[in-house]
Amino acid sequence: MQRAKHYGFLTMVFLVALRLVIGWHFFFEGAHKLDTFVVGTNTSTNKVFSSAGYFREAPGPLAWEMRKYLGDPDDDALARVTPLPGDAAKSDDPAARMPPALRKEWDDSFNQFVKFYGLDANQEKEAKANLDKAEADVVRWLTIQAVEGKSKDKQPTDVQAVMTEVEKTYPSGVLKVQETPAQRIAEYRDKVQEYRNMLDKTDAAFNSDVVGLKRLATKGEAASMRKSLMADLDKKTAALKASWGDLLTDSQANKGVPLPSLPLLWWVDGITAWGLTVIGGCLLLGLLTRFNCILAAGFLLMTYFASPPWPWLPTPPNNEGNYHYVNKNLVEMFALLVLATTASGRWFGVDALISWTLAALFGRRVPQPAPVRRAA
Repeated sequence: MQRAKHYGFLTMVFLVALRLVIGWHFFFEGAHKLDTFVVGTNTSTNKVFSSAGYFREAPGPLAWEMRKYLGDPDDDALARVTPLPGDAAKSDDPAARMPPALRKEWDDSFNQFVKFYGLDANQEKEAKANLDKAEADVVRWLTIQAVEGKSKDKQPTDVQAVMTEVEKTYPSGVLKVQETPAQRIAEYRDKVQEYRNMLDKTDAAFNSDVVGLKRLATKGEAASMRKSLMADLDKKTAALKASWGDLLTDSQANKGVPLPSLPLLWWVDGITAWGLTVIGGCLLLGLLTRFNCILAAGFLLMTYFASPPWPWLPTPPNNEGNYHYVNKNLVEMFALLVLATTASGRWFGVDALISWTLAALFGRRVPQPAPVRRAA
């Protein structure tokens, strides 16, 4: 009997310890993410927390569903740099071929700028003229073609102005060549399609990750191309907004800058950071322990289905460890479900104070013995 009590006490101690270490894991993860929101680029990683990369790289069914709402970075980038075909524009004005996604982005910025600063009629007219000119210029930038067979120095001046030096990897080595934005966009589109063919066809056909390293390398090349193109396009967006800023009076400029709209991803990141912090804090304190164990287990279940270690799915980049169906998230989830069946918060935590307070106020319920049936 004494040995059973001893083991029972040790079971309680280790279950409480398990709750505390899991609570600390959640709390520290959430607190770090919240800290990046507050201090931003002053953090050690020099970046604000965002779940975009996780959902965009994760191969699981939940990640694919999230990408429907968050958007795929490659699809979004290609939509911004793909002008309408010449026959669809039905106009000699280059601005008529403006990529619809980029046009919407710039139009929304224009309308927000006019409303925020309260531009008068003349200012709005000049700002609109700057917008029209920028649209025509960006379409020329996106569509200008190099003359085949000529080096950069022999290209027309307008072509030379938009050419960028890019690195290309061949079996013989790495070469640097000059390309126009149109050439870079075409290569980027082909690289994205090459990656998706590896993901959707090769892996599915063999029911295993047979092109893991090559696929990751291709994905990295596509991401590098996207980053370079978006950086150049963002410079043009910044130049357009700077031209609008030159139209402001001193009193208008003193209003500061309009706040950007908050996308769905911002809310997802905020809820994730606050949720991890609150759940972790409650587990550490032993407050509403069972409820928070279930919430934490649900969160881990979502992360599991976002990036499950199933053998036919590609391995995400920077993956820690080697797993086959079961990973650390799944193990921690079941540990939390076990804790949810115990009274660890009453053994050591705020739940004990709540239980004692309720018992003092309303009295402890005394179980009634079952009636004894007498034999006839």
